[in-house]
Amino acid sequence: MFPGVLAFGGPAILSPDPRRRHAAVAVLGIVSEGCADGLQPRAPEIVPLVVQALRDSSKEVRGAAAFTLGQFADYLQCAVDFPEMHREVLPALFAVLPGEPDKSVQERMMYAMDSWLEQLEEEVGPYIRPLLDIVYLALDGEGARPAVREMLLSATASAAAAAGHAMHPHLADLLPRLERCLTAADDQGLRPRARALEVLGMLVSARGGRQAMAPHVPFAMAAAASGFDLDYSELREYGHGMFAEVAEAMGEEFAQYLPACAAKAMASLDLDDGVVYDSDEEENARGG
Repeated sequence: MFPGVLAFGGPAILSPDPRRRHAAVAVLGIVSEGCADGLQPRAPEIVPLVVQALRDSSKEVRGAAAFTLGQFADYLQCAVDFPEMHREVLPALFAVLPGEPDKSVQERMMYAMDSWLEQLEEEVGPYIRPLLDIVYLALDGEGARPAVREMLLSATASAAAAAGHAMHPHLADLLPRLERCLTAADDQGLRPRARALEVLGMLVSARGGRQAMAPHVPFAMAAAASGFDLDYSELREYGHGMFAEVAEAMGEEFAQYLPACAAKAMASLDLDDGVVYDSDEEENARGG
């Protein structure tokens, strides 16, 4: 199948017919999981054509290009095995994303951006500012869907995990926006709220985070703790994760928070939401 895909995709990606261009770009993303071994060595010649398609006149082609770039990051490990390739992909995504008129295409571009950023380490530094500019647009406006805010906060957490110290100079602008996310109590706002906790944890545990985030740790701990009052397992999960990141960064100074964190950990162990039992007997033994 793979040779046939390449035989079709090569000429069709440059076709004057937008339907053929769309099919050519989309099929590359679709087969990237199952045909990764064959496709990956060809990535250096294919990726520039897909990047070019981000500016296609057809929204279907642009959306397929963003989807395919995300798939390439996830399944071909392009950002890892071709260390310079991100310099071609990410600037192109940052350039087209803010002005993309179609919301569904924008979301696919955000997926691609998140997938590539997640695989970078120190190289993520130059992308912090353009990433945050896009994050601020979504968090400050009223039109962004909660799923979009969650995706962008996930990308921010990925960048902070890789090079959080490069994000510390932007704390004055970033933290007030995270604080707004952390006040959400409605169902749609809880997933972005959980991701905001993840960002805080990464900022604290990053190199230099203990010093840069020291004035903000009490708020971060209180924000994580308040999420346990809501019946939402993901908030508990990310709350525990943030406790762990802060504990690692603070060392012995975390002792003041330890009793409360231990109590919440024990309470979570008594819950069974999200637990899958192997048999009815096991569930009955747990009182299910």
